Amino acid sequence: MRKTFFLLIFFLLTAPSLVYAADNENTGIADSFKAYCRTEMNKVFETYSGDQYSIVYKKTGNKPEHWTKHSEKIENAYGVDFQKAEVPGEPDTGILIVKHFTEIYADNYDSEEDAKAETAIVNRVKYVYKFYMSYQNKQWVLTKAMRYTHWQKKWHSVTPTSIFEILQSKNDVKQ
Repeated sequence: MRKTFFLLIFFLLTAPSLVYAADNENTGIADSFKAYCRTEMNKVFETYSGDQYSIVYKKTGNKPEHWTKHSEKIENAYGVDFQKAEVPGEPDTGILIVKHFTEIYADNYDSEEDAKAETAIVNRVKYVYKFYMSYQNKQWVLTKAMRYTHWQKKWHSVTPTSIFEILQSKNDVKQ
C-alpha cells in the first residue's frame, strides 16, 4: 500500500513537468518556424524594392500584336499557422500564408513608350499561397505548396521548389 501511495504521489508530481517539457519543445519548434519564415520572407521582400514593372510585347492571343505593362507585389503582412501532427512520431506542420498580386496597367498599347507612361491600374489579380513545411533533420522542408486564385475560387497545387523561387519578384527594376 505504501509503495502504491508513493508511486501515485511521484506520478502526480512528475506528470506536469513532462507535459511542460513537451509544451516547451513544441513552443521551440513553433518559434523556429516563425524565425525561418521571417528570414525567408525578408529575402523575398528585398527583391521587391524600387520602382518595378514589366513591359511585354505580345504577338499571340485574341488581340493583335501589342504592348502590356504589369507589376507583381507581395503583401508585407503574412500569416503563420502551426498544426500538430495527428499521428504520434510524425513531424508537426508549419504553414506560411502569403498574398500575392499582379497589377495590370496597360494591356493594349501600340508602343512600348505608351505602355511605360501608363500609371492607372486597370486590373488586379490576387493569389493566396500556402506553403506547408515540416521540421526534418533539424531544418524546415517545404513539403507542399498551394495557390488560391480568386477568379476560379479554388486551390491549385504548385510545384514545391522553394518559397523564394515562387515568390521572388519577376518584375524588371526601373531606375
